[in-house]
Amino acid sequence: MVSILLAWELGGGLGHVTQLVPLAKGLQSAGHQVFVALRELPCAAGLLDNLGIALLQSPYKPPTDNPPIATPRNFAHVLWNAGFGDPAELQVLTEAWSDLLDSVNPDMIVFDHAPTALLAARGRKVKRVVIGNGFCCPPDCSPLSDLRSWMPPEAEALQEAERHVLDCMNRVLEH
Repeated sequence: MVSILLAWELGGGLGHVTQLVPLAKGLQSAGHQVFVALRELPCAAGLLDNLGIALLQSPYKPPTDNPPIATPRNFAHVLWNAGFGDPAELQVLTEAWSDLLDSVNPDMIVFDHAPTALLAARGRKVKRVVIGNGFCCPPDCSPLSDLRSWMPPEAEALQEAERHVLDCMNRVLEH
């Protein structure tokens, strides 16, 4: 039996869950052991009740009234607000995901807007699948697209944010 973890970490509402529910059901009906780590566990659990699927709470940084970057302009800013702007904070979140991965020990992980989980899975011998739209899975380019292209350009500041987030991730990986 193959064990599969479906992980959702960022984003609000139940849009991510509605994408994961049919996948979880299909994998379970195919005979796989399915674990689902959800950002909004209390709200989303009802969609997966009574299916025999293990539900887990995803580690994540709760949103605040005063995020570090009040008006995110690119995906690096989104990550920054989710804990990627502070290496110590990112380390704690990555370790929490690593502990979850250790406890589940999946053969495969499906990531739905779960960047810290993806970081924690780095270096593990586990199959990975990343799903999502162009926002959750931005193109492999630099600079990342400006999410507010109607505002005055800030190309240098956006690239600096990317460098900072990358530096924080690399520091966590070195640890």
